Amino acid sequence: MASRRSRDITDRVRRMERGGFQEQTSSLASTPSESTSNATSDQNLIRLVSNEDVPKESIAFYDNCKRYSQLTQKPLVSVADDIFSDKNECVSSTIMVGVDTKPENFDLDEFLENFKRILKLNRNEIQPVSINLKPLLIELKLKQQQQDHKLSTIKMVYSKLTDETLKDFHSINVFVLILGSSTSLDKLQKLRNQITMDSRYNRIYGPNHAFWQGPNKDGRDRGNKPYYCPVGWKRYSFFIPGNFDEKFKGWCICYHGTKFDRGLSILLSGLKPANVIAHGVGIYTTPSIIYASHPRYADVKYIDSNAGLQFFKSGHYVQFVLECRVHPKDIRVASETLGAAQLQIDPNINCSEIEWVVNNYGKDLVDFNDPEASIVCTGVMLRITDRHPALLAESDWWFTSKLRKMPDWEGFYNKLLPFEEQRQAGMSCNVIFIPVETLLSTIFKMDTLLKVSENIFSSELFKELVPLKEVSIDARIHSFAADVTITQVFQNDESIPIEAVYCFPIEENAAIYAFIAHIDNEREIIAEIKETKVAQQEYSEALAHGHGAYLLEQNEASNDIFVISVGALKPKSKCCITISYVSELDLLHGNEKSIIRFVIPTTISPRYSPNQKGISSPDGTQVQYAESVPYTIDLQCHVNKLEQNVTSVSSPSHSIKIDISNPDIFLIHFSQQRVQLDRDIIIDVELSQFKPNTIAAIEKGALMVSFMPNEQDCQQNMSDIGNEFLFIIDCSGSMQDENKIGLVRKAMILFLKSLPVNCYFNIIRFGSSFLSLFDKKVSVPYNQKTMDQVESLIKNMTADLGGTELLAPLTWLMNNKPNEGRMRQIFLLTDGEISNVDLVIKICEQMAAYTRIFSFGLGYAPSHALVKGLARATNGHFTFIPPNTNVDIHVAEQLTRALRPNLTNMSIKWKTNQTILFDVSERSSPVFIGDRLLFYALLDESTPFDDKTTVELLSKEHEEPISVVSIQHPMSNCSSQMITRLAAKAVLRELQSTWKTTSKKLFIDLSIKYGILCPYTAFIGVEKRLDVDSESNANMKLREVSIMPTPTYIKLQRQSQSYGFTSTSFESGSCQADMDDLGSLMQYTIDGALERSENISSLSAKAADLQCQSGSFRKRTGMSSGSVFLPLTGFISSIFSKKPMNYGAREKSTIDHWLQQDLAVNWPTDERQLVERFIEKQQYDGLWTLTEDDVKKLTNKSLADFASSLLNKIEKNTQHMIITTILTIVILEKCCVSSKTLWQILANKGRKRVVELLGGNQTIFEQLMEHTRHQII
Repeated sequence: MASRRSRDITDRVRRMERGGFQEQTSSLASTPSESTSNATSDQNLIRLVSNEDVPKESIAFYDNCKRYSQLTQKPLVSVADDIFSDKNECVSSTIMVGVDTKPENFDLDEFLENFKRILKLNRNEIQPVSINLKPLLIELKLKQQQQDHKLSTIKMVYSKLTDETLKDFHSINVFVLILGSSTSLDKLQKLRNQITMDSRYNRIYGPNHAFWQGPNKDGRDRGNKPYYCPVGWKRYSFFIPGNFDEKFKGWCICYHGTKFDRGLSILLSGLKPANVIAHGVGIYTTPSIIYASHPRYADVKYIDSNAGLQFFKSGHYVQFVLECRVHPKDIRVASETLGAAQLQIDPNINCSEIEWVVNNYGKDLVDFNDPEASIVCTGVMLRITDRHPALLAESDWWFTSKLRKMPDWEGFYNKLLPFEEQRQAGMSCNVIFIPVETLLSTIFKMDTLLKVSENIFSSELFKELVPLKEVSIDARIHSFAADVTITQVFQNDESIPIEAVYCFPIEENAAIYAFIAHIDNEREIIAEIKETKVAQQEYSEALAHGHGAYLLEQNEASNDIFVISVGALKPKSKCCITISYVSELDLLHGNEKSIIRFVIPTTISPRYSPNQKGISSPDGTQVQYAESVPYTIDLQCHVNKLEQNVTSVSSPSHSIKIDISNPDIFLIHFSQQRVQLDRDIIIDVELSQFKPNTIAAIEKGALMVSFMPNEQDCQQNMSDIGNEFLFIIDCSGSMQDENKIGLVRKAMILFLKSLPVNCYFNIIRFGSSFLSLFDKKVSVPYNQKTMDQVESLIKNMTADLGGTELLAPLTWLMNNKPNEGRMRQIFLLTDGEISNVDLVIKICEQMAAYTRIFSFGLGYAPSHALVKGLARATNGHFTFIPPNTNVDIHVAEQLTRALRPNLTNMSIKWKTNQTILFDVSERSSPVFIGDRLLFYALLDESTPFDDKTTVELLSKEHEEPISVVSIQHPMSNCSSQMITRLAAKAVLRELQSTWKTTSKKLFIDLSIKYGILCPYTAFIGVEKRLDVDSESNANMKLREVSIMPTPTYIKLQRQSQSYGFTSTSFESGSCQADMDDLGSLMQYTIDGALERSENISSLSAKAADLQCQSGSFRKRTGMSSGSVFLPLTGFISSIFSKKPMNYGAREKSTIDHWLQQDLAVNWPTDERQLVERFIEKQQYDGLWTLTEDDVKKLTNKSLADFASSLLNKIEKNTQHMIITTILTIVILEKCCVSSKTLWQILANKGRKRVVELLGGNQTIFEQLMEHTRHQII
């Protein structure tokens, strides 16, 4: 309770200013003598109150100190340099004390008494100098007993600031203690303002993130000492002004463990050298974060429910370690000093070299901000665990160190005894490991870590504002191409200039021809295209001189990733960026339908980096992924109805609404507002009639020919060159989601049954490594034995191979060419993204002479550059498969394509008097029936149009031209330049495929000439501003726009928000048993009882899936669902018997008889399921063998009804196979027309085998087919 005479300081100051102090004080209820004393005390109190305003920066700092104190239950301590100096020069000895109390409740006398009591000071050793009310800050002066030792008292005070005294200060609401002279305090304030975070270089270290094994070999200069991955830690990076790589060239990385509540003091004041007997004076650091994390160095802070607040989750444990750089010349390598020399502390570092003593050059305090400092702090390492980190496997050595036997350390280790008992009881610990963070996301708990780190170590409360507000698409579809404009709206809501960086995807075939910035609806900046290095230099120089700048770049490694930089956007300003491009559209052929597909990528899925052995941010940025982002996307798409006889428009990706009021166009919008950018936008335009033909078009500067072969064009090339088939499957962890791996299993069965007899084949699975089904063999003969092996693999295949490293299996195949005369056809399915697309494509290009890749992109946002690039580089074909789509349909289409006759070595002969500058006139890759093939030529615009221009289409399979087209007049709409832009893009793409022989200068010259962006050029626009100088953008902050990943990625991250690096607290063994029991239970009588009905058949597939997942469950997740399976187990028990082996012989015979009958009864009636049943039953050679019951249930007739005298001379068993195979083909033709794509290859395979059994007599086969059709009718 505050005393009466000082209960309201604020009122007294106000009264004193009005001159009414005596009147007010006379009314106080006190004795005359007490009133006189009170008046004098109040008079003194008023004189202490300062009228100076506290700067905003300091207020923000003190607010952060309050949060820090609430979190740690201790005040923040900051100590000036001269406290540690042996020199006597000091202007004053002061302590600034912050008190988290309202002024009206503050009693100065009471506070001073408590202050002296805690520090055990005499009454005359301390004197108040000034008081600031908002916030409540008291400046105290320490009086010296001996004039010749002015710092003795304050040094004594510092020595008394133990954990206990700091807790006592917290009990009287002290939240900050700043020790030192006023001059030092001013210096500290300046230094404090310089301490800012640089989120670009924040890192999470662990699997699927920044991760490597052994010394890091990424090429960065980290001195002459190895740098190992600090697994389980998160780095929060400090902003280092200037060129970091030049400033700290050759400096090594090391760590300095610190107490949780001393981190800011060290950063503000510097490191005090230690004097250890073993190694002498110096700054003690270590190259091992495992060693630095020992609680002797890195204090372990438990966050209880009272202290947790919004920063950390209650019940978590937190450790801080400072990440530093030090020059090798200043390092003295030494052995450990914790009595653990006989142990392996860190598997990478010998105990004799685990301590580094850094030369302090005689300084009493090494200031990080000193340009001559031998050590600098570059970041803060943070580790959070769900239990005490002593339970981590890497902390074993804590308990076996000789240090614990020393008397001085008995108390320290007594605190760890409970955790040692927990270890012995089998309890373990998990690192709280969440891979993405942004202050705008409330889902991922790592947000709070960013908040507290930024709050503690920054001069102002960090607030990450997303400058991107909205994205919109305006597209116009014309025949074979689309013209698209993307609008991105950026707004700076902060009080300082910002640089907004946004990484986003565009279709890899896109020809980007315009980049414009509109600033505050007042100025328009039209960007120019220049060489990337030149553009980057102009961008940097513009910002350095205080101007605005706008940059658009394309990723060299992946052609579908782009980065936009909006430089020096002024406070409260808005910038609208428009990006325009044209792109070819894909032509798809389904069952009797032709579809033009328009795709707009909206997100970049996290890409696996083989170098980092984990996920990397796109295009070398530090862009983070967020589960939700504030910006959304809008769509407006015009589809011309007349040009392609459009009948309908649909979207397999989004809900859309279609305006058909205009007779010439369909106008498409999203049916919902605020659509997220988490998946590709797909628009399918269905055509009424689509006849393959040859079309030519011309603009002033370009020619284009579109060719689509028909069956007659391809019939001369009937040779079967596809005699080696390889199925390469992505089995990385993300394939488990949405049952993609289950869909792939079904597709593989179809693939297996569709292969031609006597071919060679193999199945290769890849993830972080790759596995060939047939050991080291690239391919083996296709026969009944090898097919049985593959079926076993398919049944048990899971998505359990970790990351997505595609380069390794492709390199293996490149080094193992097929035998001479064989053509290798690869079917590659993947949903993942990789960062080294360029390297993968280059490997494929080297195999193009003997390899075709049919690539399949699965999921919401596969990499178009990867999937298309694989097919293009190897003369194959690509397909994108949206979520919740059957994969086997697409595999069947590609298999059909691979086995069909085709045209190869296509070429165009341009017959014109105009000068052709560049052209794309050859196509070595096979062209299939209905494919659309585009050829381009860029013309010299200075020459007049030749009205006698003709184009001849040639192929090596035809002696005469396949087609001849005359072009008698140019296109009327020349202004659009669509063909010219597409032609320029095609030429650039063609040159990129011949990168070994193409100069970079040619790329750049063509890109600039035609205004089309390429990987070596960039768009740059500079906004010249008046009244600016080199300091105008000095306080500019970088704001990288977070990306929203696909729903698949979000789901995976939710499943792994708690990641155990070493061991797990879950009962994985129990869960494994539950999984195995349940899987076995569901598998019982799988060949019989599960065939009883359609529903149980579906359950069978799920049981098989569960069974194979069980085998890798512990390996994949290390987690358990405990007894969650018990109710399900009980339910399954009610359907199937758990103990089949207890049946007697008679009962078993009865059950088997029932199962055989039940198997025959339930042939599916659903068309799709019927086709799948026939696929399963086909033999490797193409024949079907149906039982008598099968035939009766399928046709209501006996097998004898389908017999024919034409087969009398054939052996009886062979007759049976011929009859049932022909019957199957007829049933498929009659009942499964809409699924023809699935069964067509299998039927052809069966037909071919039956004709062989008939001695090659095609006539008898047709007669038997007709006979069977008649019987079914």
